[in-house]
Amino acid sequence: MSMLIGLALGLAVAAAEPPPTASFDCTRAASASEKAICADTGLAAQDRRLGQLYAELQRDEQGRETRRDAQRAWLRQRDGDCGSSTGCLHGSYAVRLRELLAEAPALQPHASPGAEDIAAALRVFDLLEPDELELIAVHPNDAYLSELSCRYFERDPRRAERLFAPTGSFRDGWLPLCRSLDAAKRLPALQPLIEELWTAFGSTGEFVCEGSIAGSYRWRQQVARVLALVDLKPDLAADEAERARRLADLGYSPDLAHWAQQGLWEKRQAARIERHLPAARDALRDHYQQDHALDRAAAERLAAYHVQRIVDTYTGRTGHTSPLAYASACYGREDLDRYLQSGELPTRRCPYAEFLDHSPAGLRGFLLNLALVDGYPAAVVQRLVDEGARVDPKPGTDVETPLMRAAARADAIAILLRAGADPNRRNAFGKTALMHAVAEKNRAGVEALLAAQADANAATYPDPRKSCTALKAGSRSVLIYAAWQSTPEIAAALLGAGADPTARDSNGESALDYLPRNTALDETQRAAMMRLLTPTP
Repeated sequence: MSMLIGLALGLAVAAAEPPPTASFDCTRAASASEKAICADTGLAAQDRRLGQLYAELQRDEQGRETRRDAQRAWLRQRDGDCGSSTGCLHGSYAVRLRELLAEAPALQPHASPGAEDIAAALRVFDLLEPDELELIAVHPNDAYLSELSCRYFERDPRRAERLFAPTGSFRDGWLPLCRSLDAAKRLPALQPLIEELWTAFGSTGEFVCEGSIAGSYRWRQQVARVLALVDLKPDLAADEAERARRLADLGYSPDLAHWAQQGLWEKRQAARIERHLPAARDALRDHYQQDHALDRAAAERLAAYHVQRIVDTYTGRTGHTSPLAYASACYGREDLDRYLQSGELPTRRCPYAEFLDHSPAGLRGFLLNLALVDGYPAAVVQRLVDEGARVDPKPGTDVETPLMRAAARADAIAILLRAGADPNRRNAFGKTALMHAVAEKNRAGVEALLAAQADANAATYPDPRKSCTALKAGSRSVLIYAAWQSTPEIAAALLGAGADPTARDSNGESALDYLPRNTALDETQRAAMMRLLTPTP
């Protein structure tokens, strides 16, 4: 709790400082990429850091020409691939910074105050040289820890995977670190599970944060530190309770069921993931027996542990910092059932309670979200609304709303609209309930929202506003979502409400450009959609 408060104070101080400048003179910016960098403080900061790092590296004569050629090639690729797309530019800079940091780990900035604890934990492995331990204590940057983990894994894979497999990495978006468990993950029987887990980064396989706010570096670093310290203990089974207690203190719930409570897509995807778990555990058990000479009992225990850690890494979603994500890690279906039976609201305090609305209306609002995600009948939705559940988040919060959670259900949409729910509220990326209903192919729901004055020309924000820099495109219109994920009938309803078929996203693509990605359409539907979306002369 104190960490997030400290982070908030740090951000407040940062806001008072002058905005960062790029490494070049913005008055002479010529290319579309340079102009976009100068207009975006986050990109300007990345450009300045990259420029400083490159200049420091170029002080070393060895490899100077090679680095110069690589830098020039990267600049050409940046301008050619990204143009003015800030999302693409953020990704391009992240990749290039990782490449340069790998050459100069000692140049990386300070990060978490837990560096000494990390170094102390790593000493238990007796795998590190004294200078490496000193570097960790002085330069606890996560990218540097990631680089070191590759070397530890090469020296002693069985011991290193115990430490690094569960911890994830900021450098690669909270994916498992470097080579940890890579051999196991390449087993054919684990591929279906890995493929499903990849989509936890978005319904299209992209890391789009699914309507939540991407977590900060220091938050992830703290979780990694606690995971590492817990996982150093030898008896995995006996320490699960201690692990759960420590993670609960951090507000992190490594539980597929809690992740599934956060939305309609997460609910469906969790069921798909669960179907792959038995085969994955069996395959990993056999791998540990054959390749690591473990007996069957030890192999089964380690396989179950590591499969769960793989799932946690992708779906624990420590980056989620939305109120619903915090509440989902604390409350569950049993709380909703208790309320429906006795009228008793949850009373326990959750980690980071200051970010949650614990008023009766707020708690009923969370139970309402849960009822919508879990498919409770319309009578339950109506009861929660009648008894005062908040149908819209507090003003000024860009989070998922009950109306978005109801996107697949026309009956629930009608109840919420009658209760005054705002059909044009946006989540962190600018998505509205209408976009969600379109993606759910809910024609009756779409028509109800349009009748309630939902904006048929709404578009997502031009670029992610909440630290999530890997979103591939902003300014996606409702009609773009229809072409991409819905049906001709719904597209026709949107066009009838005035939707503009010529609107383009931040990459310059129109609804017609998205149509080939809609693989659920048959030939007749595709032809009908193309006729609808093709502008008439």
